Parts: sequence; C-alpha cells; structure tokens
Amino acid sequence: DSIEAAESIGYPVVLKLVSESISHKTEVNGVKLELRNAEDVQRAWEEIKQSAESAGIDMQGVQVQKMLSGGQEVIMGLRRDSQFGPMVLFGTGGTDVELLQDVESAIAPLNRMQAEKLIDATRAGVKLKGWRNQPAADRETVVNYLMRLSQLGKDMANIEELEMNPLYVLPEGQGAYAVDVRGTLREDEKVPS
Repeated sequence: DSIEAAESIGYPVVLKLVSESISHKTEVNGVKLELRNAEDVQRAWEEIKQSAESAGIDMQGVQVQKMLSGGQEVIMGLRRDSQFGPMVLFGTGGTDVELLQDVESAIAPLNRMQAEKLIDATRAGVKLKGWRNQPAADRETVVNYLMRLSQLGKDMANIEELEMNPLYVLPEGQGAYAVDVRGTLREDEKVPS
C-alpha cells in the first residue's frame, strides 16, 4: 500500500499515477509532490484516483518515489530515425520541455567529446555548469548516461523510442535519477542475444 511504501522510503515522497493510457501525468493532476506524512499520502491517493476517474483514465495504481530536491531537470532520450538510425537527444526537461523547445540530437553512438558537445548545444547544458543560485550539477553522470544510452540504441535495434523525462541531475558528484521513463519497442526487429 502507498502509505507503507512511503514510510519505507522516508518522507517527503511523491505519488504518481500509473496508467498505460497517459504519458503526461501532470496534465490530469496525476502527480502529487512534497507529501510529508501518511495523511498527505492518503489524500493525494484519493485526489489522483478522482482525477483519473474524471478524465476517463484507466488507473493501474500509483507509484511512490522519494522527493528529490536541489537538482535540475533535463530530458534524455533515444529515437530511431528511418534515415540515420538511433538518435540521442538531450535538453531542458520536465514539464517545460515542449514550451522551451531546448532539445538537440546527435547520431548514436556518442563518444565523450560528442556527448559533451550535445550537452553544450543546449541551454540545459549551460545550467548544468551552475546558473544564478543553482550549484553546478553532476555533468559527468550526464555525459556517461548519454554515452551508455547511445550505445544501447546502437546495440538494441528493437528500441524505437526511450525517454527519461525528467532525468533529475543532482549537484556535482551526487548522480542523477530517472524520475519518469517511457519507451516503445519495435516488433519487427529481433532482440540481439
């Protein structure tokens, strides 16, 4: 149950709608942040359930995650292009991804220099270096994730699309967490063994 999971993880937590029929949970009030106790979790669960019912969404449940703070939201993904093959993308993530349109892409696989160049081509990359009152983020982790993701795209021909949005990047040396991940597999390709 959600309360047991929250207490096991430790407060504060986040509750997220789990449904195969929607990608952007925030559009249907399916994400509740900064839940600090069992009462908050219970209330959030009821609100998410009501929102899903009102929107006609089939709700499979909720996911409980640790509330992260002090980091930056980026998007990182992989898309298969019919002409170029696997393409890696990176940019400003979270709920602002469509609004800000700060996403660049490169052909996979990426080496370190190419991954750094992809990051530097975005405003998100500038922010990772430290911006105004935000400390520098763990850029090294982002570079490594981009290289690994690009290699995955090269090795696994059946991945049509894979997106981490947001990838929450903590301050230098503290890593990054994929807060939301979605993907699509192609059925016409065999998985390499």
